[in-house]
Amino acid sequence: MELNNKNIFFRDDGGYAGFFVGTELFSVSFIAPEIEVKYLTGNIEYEEADVEGIISGQLNHAMPSKSITSGEFDSWTYSITPKLAFGDEDFRFLILPKYSIASTSVRASYHVIDDAREYYSRVEQDEKKERQSYFTFGIGAEGHIFDTDKLSFALTLHYSAWNIRELFDGLNVKGLRGEEGKGAIGIGFRVYFNPFARL
Repeated sequence: MELNNKNIFFRDDGGYAGFFVGTELFSVSFIAPEIEVKYLTGNIEYEEADVEGIISGQLNHAMPSKSITSGEFDSWTYSITPKLAFGDEDFRFLILPKYSIASTSVRASYHVIDDAREYYSRVEQDEKKERQSYFTFGIGAEGHIFDTDKLSFALTLHYSAWNIRELFDGLNVKGLRGEEGKGAIGIGFRVYFNPFARL
């Protein structure tokens, strides 16, 4: 499981979460490469007043309408990690350089709400699907919590160069405003299961 947050695409803080499965291919000395398949998803929403919005029929007592721009995405990501692990069987320090290829779908919508009638009307919508590749670098620690060699747990801190923002920037929807930041900082929690280890 991973959680990421760092102003990734809009003015408000954005973030995303993911779940993944993978396997450690082999372990020789301090080298233990991994492959994984990951599903990631995230969304944003913010509201702002539209000073030009005037409710029809109330020109003498004009009230601004409010608009909401929302965006969401989901992605299947395939990664390879030449993991480096230093330590013994009970505790290992991890260095995690990772290369990933992501197939991502993004969607954005622009809604207007009338303060008098209090309902949302979708004005614009756009979506696209695109493939990206990116690098992630992480560090972490792995060790045993329970009295068994079959299970070990790892906590990681990582920086991802995945640029979701550029996909949203390509959508033709009012209210989308990009950020200069292109990456995300996140934490990850991993559970390793070794079926060949002794109980």
